[in-house]
Amino acid sequence: MNIDIEKFKAEVNLKKNYQQLSNEFNCSIKTIKRYAKELDLTVATKICKSNDPEVINSVKNLLEKNKTNLEISRELGISPTTARKYTKLLGMETNTVRNKSLKSPITLTKEQEEIIYGSMLGDMCLTTTQKSYRFSISQGGGHEEYFDHLANIFSNVIGKVNKTPRYDKRTKLFYNKFMVKFLASTSYKKYYDIMVINGKKTVTEKWANHLTARGLAYWFMDDGCVNGIIATNGFALEEVNLLSRVILNKFNIHTDVQKVSKKEQWILHIQVKDRKAFEDIIRPFIIPSMMYKLKYK
Repeated sequence: MNIDIEKFKAEVNLKKNYQQLSNEFNCSIKTIKRYAKELDLTVATKICKSNDPEVINSVKNLLEKNKTNLEISRELGISPTTARKYTKLLGMETNTVRNKSLKSPITLTKEQEEIIYGSMLGDMCLTTTQKSYRFSISQGGGHEEYFDHLANIFSNVIGKVNKTPRYDKRTKLFYNKFMVKFLASTSYKKYYDIMVINGKKTVTEKWANHLTARGLAYWFMDDGCVNGIIATNGFALEEVNLLSRVILNKFNIHTDVQKVSKKEQWILHIQVKDRKAFEDIIRPFIIPSMMYKLKYK
């Protein structure tokens, strides 16, 4: 999401506070603070007394309607922190649920597993903390529909979706960034052991052999393009060669391993004679907004 910078400046000049700006531009207060910081603007603050009977009554009514603190803050033009203070003052339970991790063992569906093994070759990441593991999904540009599609597939295991725009200091522009992390779980260790070596994604025979038609499609939606190239720049030559062999053995699709200019980076190029066959394999899994990557529509 991009905010109209000129409109943003005008609204700040009208002495609107963070919550009012958040409501106006339909984004989080965190996003408003980031814009204000990058543009060097001072945003007005709203002082809300804890003994304001009108606000107390409004918060009580909204809590009784099962509104969360975030929803209350947006409706009343106060911060979520202030909304929580009123909730405490009323002695009522908040409706906001905070989940940091999945404590019980979980089992991913076959569809989720296939997408993970494919998308990990592309944009998906898997990291570890001291005791747990978590995947993260990140997209940018015009790929919001694709991001939402992935978030929906993994809706039972992900945390809060973040669509805060990224500010580029070089261009002084904001760019779309969509990101969500899975709730941490020890259940993901088995995937980590297959796909990560010394903290880095590393293609192994075991990982490559988990690749299915669905996984191939999601990998292509992440890193493929209409000219038949699949970006594998982050992998070593032997890893790219391994992927090329597996694609041939499992799907009968021939690919060439090509060097990227003068860099020690390598990409896969689907041979022209097999391009249509490749697209026939992945097409059932390609979502509408990603069809532009296919040559044979």
